Amino acid sequence: MKIITWCYNCQQQISFDNVTRNRNGVAIPVDDYGNLHSCRHKKRKPGFPSQKCFRCGQVIHFDKNYRSISGKYIPLDWNSGKRHDCNETPDLEVREHWLSQEL
Repeated sequence: MKIITWCYNCQQQISFDNVTRNRNGVAIPVDDYGNLHSCRHKKRKPGFPSQKCFRCGQVIHFDKNYRSISGKYIPLDWNSGKRHDCNETPDLEVREHWLSQEL
């Protein structure tokens, strides 16, 4: 079964089907071509200010709707709204800054 609707942020046509689901079984919106819908006009949720990734320094944010199975928030890129993919190792200066804040 396929449900067709419109994204409330960008007004593009999206659909939900029984095939495209996340790990928890929640339907993920797809576009007309079957690609995952990536809304560039996504509104930021209040209560989650932006911050810099302690490894690479890119601006990230958290969304209450994106959590791992363990319940931890998943970091998202500020500009794209997609999952933050950080392959950088932290600079010594940045690492010391974060360690000093934890004390």
